[in-house]
Amino acid sequence: MLFLTSSNYTTFLHWFLANVSANEAHAAVFMMWLNTEVMYAAVVTFFYFVEKSNKFQTQKIHSQPSDANMFRDAIFFKPIAWLVDVPIYYLSFCMMNWSSSSNIRSPLDPLPDAKTLACHVLILTAIFDFLFYLWHRALHTRFMWKFHKKHHEVKVSFSCANDHESVVELAGNILWKMIPPALLGCHIYTVCLFRATVKFFALLHHSGFELLLFKPLQLIPGVSSPSHHDHHHYYGYGNFGGVFNFWDRMFGTFVPVRGK
Repeated sequence: MLFLTSSNYTTFLHWFLANVSANEAHAAVFMMWLNTEVMYAAVVTFFYFVEKSNKFQTQKIHSQPSDANMFRDAIFFKPIAWLVDVPIYYLSFCMMNWSSSSNIRSPLDPLPDAKTLACHVLILTAIFDFLFYLWHRALHTRFMWKFHKKHHEVKVSFSCANDHESVVELAGNILWKMIPPALLGCHIYTVCLFRATVKFFALLHHSGFELLLFKPLQLIPGVSSPSHHDHHHYYGYGNFGGVFNFWDRMFGTFVPVRGK
């Protein structure tokens, strides 16, 4: 479920440049923001109706419902998240050009081929997840816990629970997403798909459901699951990884759980 196919990317990019701003940096930021937020809206809406329908209770990790007030607060937190996200998107685009020894990168550059695109998205996701793992463990230290404890108010998780967080945690989360593509000098379209991939897994793993629809993703070696992250929320330890669980396995923090 990726909003920005190559044709959509080109269409929205040219629309923005023609009707909003001819500044390519602004266009790049808009494309990264748009793709991420469309993914967010689609997945959060999907899981909202999954829980409200009461037709998937056998695939819900906990029998009790999620906290409606926390869900509302997470949704209302989004404008604050944008105030943090958008400047970091812009900084990331600038860094792409600082790190590039070739011509200034443009969102209008020719799109990478499918093999290159898939390879780059996988590499970016793995690098991000390692940085996130280290960041997440740091948040559980005595000094940093004050910035993370709000997120752990969530015991019965819901899709957008990853937005129930402090501004400091939010800033760190987005930084670790945007530094890898900036340093590697990726195409903006690659960054869009990478951001959508990471956002999808963040929402899925916070969803509180082990839906059969998404079970095949767990056949991919190293990919974590909603049950693994739910254990971290419910008990407050172990399973620190975001997308993958191999960092937890490597550093001895993996806690096996039995999903539904």
